[in-house]
Amino acid sequence: MKLVKIFVIVGVACLFLVACSEKSPVTTGQVQQSESQAPAQVATSAPETPTEIDGTLTQTEKGLALVTDTDIYVVAGQDLSEMLGKKVKVTGAIAEVDNTQVIKVMSVIPME
Repeated sequence: MKLVKIFVIVGVACLFLVACSEKSPVTTGQVQQSESQAPAQVATSAPETPTEIDGTLTQTEKGLALVTDTDIYVVAGQDLSEMLGKKVKVTGAIAEVDNTQVIKVMSVIPME
């Protein structure tokens, strides 16, 4: 069972990394598209802004998640399985991966 949790966490982390990767910008000297074609979109990303969220760590079908009164965030970046069922304050960057909110954990504080 612990091995399954590890695979789920690694899988979610990989999805998060793929979703957050940047495309390389167009460099000087590349051929411009004709006017009849849509212009190329260059991905730009803002720096990850840390967010603090209070919630309970719960096991879901998508893996370990931080559950709040209004949202569910799949946990990535750290193994928090030891805190399963506990109320915590998580600081991390939030991203959406495959219609799922994911929080890349930077720090965790247990709450009483």
